[in-house]
Amino acid sequence: MTSMTGTSMTGTSMTGTSMTSPALQEVVALLGCPAAGNPAQYLFERMIAAAGLDWQFISLDVPAERIAEAIAGVSAMGFRGCLLAGPLRAAALSTVSSASPAATFAGAVGLIDRQPAGPAGHMTDGRGVLEALRSHIEPAGAHVLIIGAGAAARATALELSLARVARRRTHRDGRRPCLSPPLGSGDHDP
Repeated sequence: MTSMTGTSMTGTSMTGTSMTSPALQEVVALLGCPAAGNPAQYLFERMIAAAGLDWQFISLDVPAERIAEAIAGVSAMGFRGCLLAGPLRAAALSTVSSASPAATFAGAVGLIDRQPAGPAGHMTDGRGVLEALRSHIEPAGAHVLIIGAGAAARATALELSLARVARRRTHRDGRRPCLSPPLGSGDHDP
């Protein structure tokens, strides 16, 4: 980073909605309820160091009923973005300026990044599961069991359907598993 009007390592302009001075560090936060014990800070600090970025990662405890204030604060302080944990994920969806299709489908936000129009919410859990699977098998045509029906399971079901799995089986709340055809087929989970 050589000047205030240059670009950061991610290509984002350092004026406007990004950093206003090369002397300031980008900040990324974990907002949790609770945040204690979440491994995100440990993992992200190592990734930031490995990438050679001069960024800070902090963990903050935020009660679910105050998530809108916390996201407004993250925005007001110019944080690069934040990760959300626990019950904050569903509560945050209504507080972002825009939401990705995966976040809208999952009904939750796991990641918020700074955009010119305001905080943008994303749900990347499903994409992470899909990419992890792809390192072992090609999901297209596979039969898959998803255990759970929360936001991460919904995001995973979406990504697997887009990857053209043959059939999803969803198991939730201790009930009997139900067969789930690919999304968009007109049939729905019972």
